[in-house]
Amino acid sequence: MTIGQRIREARLGRQMTQQELVGDYITRNMLSKIENDAATPSVRTLEYLAGAMGMPPGAFLSDAAFPEPSPTDRLTRLGRMLEDGDPSFEACLQEAKREWSETGLKLVELEAKYNAMYSKA
Repeated sequence: MTIGQRIREARLGRQMTQQELVGDYITRNMLSKIENDAATPSVRTLEYLAGAMGMPPGAFLSDAAFPEPSPTDRLTRLGRMLEDGDPSFEACLQEAKREWSETGLKLVELEAKYNAMYSKA
C-alpha cells in the first residue's frame, strides 16, 4: 500500500473530510494529489497529517495496521460534525450506533458467560 493510500485509509477510518484534515496547513487539492499518489508529501507534512489524526509521526511509513479511533475520539468527531452541520453526520451517527450496539451485545454475552462460569464456584 502506498503512503497516499495509507493516508486516505486513515482519514476515512476517522470519518474526516480532506478539508478537515488539512486545516490551514496545506490545500485540500494538495492532499488529494498526495492520496492519489500524484504528489509526494514532505516528512513535515506527514508528521502534520499524522498528528491531525491523533497518530504517531511515522504512522504512514510503517506497514503496521492503523489503530482504530477510540470511542471518545469518535464521539468528539461526531460532535464536531454536528456543530459544523456536516451533511454526512446522520450516516456516521447511524454507523457508530450500529457498531456500538454490536459491541454492547458482545459485552453482555461475555458478562453472562463470566457469571455462568464463576457463579457456580
